[in-house]
Parts: sequence; C-alpha cells; structure tokens
Amino acid sequence: YLSYFMLKIMKKINLIVLIIFCYGFFSKLSSSELVIDIFGKEKVKTYKIDDNNFFRIINSQSVFKTNTNLYGNSECAGTSEIYNKNAILNFIWELREGKNKAYYVIKNKNTESSKKDEVTELAVNILFVGGSGRWKNLIGQKCSFVYFEYEERASHAKVKCEINDEILSLFKT
Repeated sequence: YLSYFMLKIMKKINLIVLIIFCYGFFSKLSSSELVIDIFGKEKVKTYKIDDNNFFRIINSQSVFKTNTNLYGNSECAGTSEIYNKNAILNFIWELREGKNKAYYVIKNKNTESSKKDEVTELAVNILFVGGSGRWKNLIGQKCSFVYFEYEERASHAKVKCEINDEILSLFKT
C-alpha cells in the first residue's frame, strides 16, 4: 500500500514539474524586450576625499530612443559615492516622450567596487516608480541597466526590460 501511495505522489510531482517547466519555457517565448538607449551630457561635481574615496553629484541632460522607435528627452540627477571600496548609488531618471513621462530609480546600499573608475562603467538593475500614458504600464518593473561614461562627460545608458507582448505593443508607433 505504501509503494502504491508513493507511486501516486511521484506521478503528481512529475506532472507538477512538467507543468512548471512548460510554463517557464512558454512564458519566455511570449516575453518581449523593450530597449531604451539614452545618450547624454553630464555635469559632475566631485568631492575627492582621497584616491579611493569620493562623493559625486551628477546631473545629465540626454535624449533617448527605444527599439520600438519612440524618441524623447530625459534627464537624470543623483549621487554616487565610494567609501572603503563600497559604491553607493542614488539616482532618478525622467524620460519625456511628448506629454508622457516615465521615472525610474537606481538605489543600492553598498555594491563592492574597487575604485572611482568602476562607477563610470556600471551594470545594475533599475526600478520604474512612476509614469503617465503608456509608461505607467512599467511601474513596478525591474529592468537591466548598463552605463558608460566617456570623455568630455558624454554618456550612454541602456535599459532592457523583459515585458509581455501586450505591454510591448503599447510602445510601438
């Protein structure tokens, strides 16, 4: 009787595992990617404590383009700090596409870093915290974010969001 009972449980577990696998596989097939490329110019005030410890106040003006052919302006403000090899980030971005806006933040408590230059090349997650029009559909969405700072305070950031096809269709022109 016990082996019959165990066999039934194993069949149910196998079925549950199969369902979870299929759901995960097919949900990946139905997910899409919204990509936002942001190109900007920055104003930076740096308070250098020593070679490995500093505090930066950053403001940037920029333009953006999505992989769905939306264009707009954006700006960013925030701080980056390094103390004893820990990077602390606190930024907000505003994207403006016509009268529609989106807001996302980068916040962390302490990411291991070894020097100032590592904050000029950054890969973290962002969180959309506000928006209007089509952008309000991204509120609560976590996305990947990479950032590069170039000479003369030029910068390029890229946001990649895994979203479903229905939400992506709202961003197509």
